[in-house]
Amino acid sequence: MNAQISEKRARDAIDRGTDEEQRHRMKVAQIMGRQMAGMSAGGVDVSFGSAYDTLETTAIMGELDAIEVRRNAAWEAYDYRVQGFNFNAQAELQKSQARSIMFSGIIDGLGHAVDFSDAQKKNTVVGNGGSSVGTY
Repeated sequence: MNAQISEKRARDAIDRGTDEEQRHRMKVAQIMGRQMAGMSAGGVDVSFGSAYDTLETTAIMGELDAIEVRRNAAWEAYDYRVQGFNFNAQAELQKSQARSIMFSGIIDGLGHAVDFSDAQKKNTVVGNGGSSVGTY
């Protein structure tokens, strides 16, 4: 159950990261649009020179930020998946411990049965108000 929840959280982290990455790219595109509009309104040709360099730098930095958003989401998902793996490993360990305890109980029970059988072989007889102990 916990492992399934961790996997759902991992998928959610990826989905949220994808959404955030898209929002960031749209935001960068808007910034670049404002830069182009501002420079063009001032009579600057944005297809070369420092105006072009400014737009290119904005695009590169925006893409690096988008990649960082994706990477962070992937790490978050990875952490959830590791957590899920750990939940599964813990469950398997607990099952193994339970089987070990059960087997130990069976062995102890057999040991007590043998002890009881040995005691029965030692002839303890109780008679008319007295007792005698003997061996057959």
